[in-house]
Amino acid sequence: MKSVIKKIDFLSHKATLTFNKKGDTGYKTFIGGLISIICLILSFICSFYFLYRLYLRRDISVIQSTNINPFVNLTYSHKLPFILRLTDSNSLPFDDDERKYYITASIWYGGTNDTSLSANAEQKKVSLKIGKCDINKHFSEEYKKYFENFKDLNTYYCIEPRNSSQTIYGIYGNIHPFSYYSFTVRYCKNTTDNNNFCYPFEQTQSTFSKNGLFLDVFFIDYTINALKKKDVKELFIRKDRYELSAILFKRIWLYLENIKYIIDNGYIFSNDEIENFHSYESARSDFNIFEGELYISTLTVLNGMKTSIYNKKNVKFQDYLAIMGGIVKAITLFSSILNYFNSQNSYYLKLIKDFIIDNENINISPKPRIILNPLNSSIFNKFKYMSSNIDIFDKKKSRLKLNQNMNSNYSFHIIKSSVFTKFFPSIFINNEAKNTLLIYKEFINNRLNIINILKKLEMIQINYEVIKKSIDEICNTDNNEIKQGNLKKNNYISGIK
Repeated sequence: MKSVIKKIDFLSHKATLTFNKKGDTGYKTFIGGLISIICLILSFICSFYFLYRLYLRRDISVIQSTNINPFVNLTYSHKLPFILRLTDSNSLPFDDDERKYYITASIWYGGTNDTSLSANAEQKKVSLKIGKCDINKHFSEEYKKYFENFKDLNTYYCIEPRNSSQTIYGIYGNIHPFSYYSFTVRYCKNTTDNNNFCYPFEQTQSTFSKNGLFLDVFFIDYTINALKKKDVKELFIRKDRYELSAILFKRIWLYLENIKYIIDNGYIFSNDEIENFHSYESARSDFNIFEGELYISTLTVLNGMKTSIYNKKNVKFQDYLAIMGGIVKAITLFSSILNYFNSQNSYYLKLIKDFIIDNENINISPKPRIILNPLNSSIFNKFKYMSSNIDIFDKKKSRLKLNQNMNSNYSFHIIKSSVFTKFFPSIFINNEAKNTLLIYKEFINNRLNIINILKKLEMIQINYEVIKKSIDEICNTDNNEIKQGNLKKNNYISGIK
């Protein structure tokens, strides 16, 4: 079981070649360090910036959809104030308006267009109290403050707050029950009860025709501010103005759209909060001729057919983590590209200087100060001698020759001092230094070739066993002083010269 668990360990440290006793697996340079510092600073700034935006919930996404819900209920509609009055073409109320017209209000509820339920399809009507607006009488506490600054509030007609069962629900004309508010504007009509209080019909009609006739309607409406963390609805008083006729009867249908706003305020997991409110959707009207009672207009307030659903989601921590990871990766990639040739060239210059030229472990015998054709130089002959069955260079392909009078240190100095060596590929340095660098690089790459290394190690092992066998024969050793296991052991660091 323990061995199985050990096999699963994918977090283990991998064996690599190192450059120094500190265990650095890559050759580090000053320029690379500067670029790395800039990379880290930029990564930290970006990470802090996005964490700051996460804290302030600055990034959001909103998805809208609509559906039809025949059971929708504007549950707070019994508190909503509706304010109406007739005005002339200059938006001024008529003098002695109570003697010219009056307004009634009612709520209709129940009903269905399903003929199979005709016995229960009858709609019922309940009259609502309406009169000249009084800030203390006709407004609930939550809406009173929005109308306190109306200077001519007493020229409007208002309905009193209703009980909680008198809300707007359902969809008009649906097979399921529905309700709506209805306001009716009529000419003032004299009866035995009002003792000729009203102006004559002809006089009032002439006044309306001469001065113009409009119905002003004020009601509570909401807009959506998606940037707010909570309570995204913003209240304002909407005013609609409808032109009427002193002769024709006008029906006005005012539709309120139902809004369902779902806010996910979770930082990691979902944490939904739901807000329900309304918004003005549309209005339509039509004309008709009434005989009998002297109607001017009706205003019907009802639910629209559709409900708009908004899903607002704040960007979560894991989303920012993915964004930051991508940005950090992009910065790292750009920094790697910027430092690519500096890193590569510094890597080869380090190996050329310390391994080929200054490394005393490589015996160039006799130790020349002049490098001739690398195929004939002692360093390559030595390498060829150590591995007679390995071709370091393909003679047909490697025809690069150094100047026979070029000193190795001098050629290295040319390479190192070239202006373009660190940040550009070797094609930008002069041909003489470029040829030298290519030969050195080819030699180093062949030395680091894993196949060549394995073959060299195998050759060392074979030579070791042959030498040990020869020594045993010379010493006339007839017992197994050298065990079979030791003969097969590849002790490559045993110090064999």
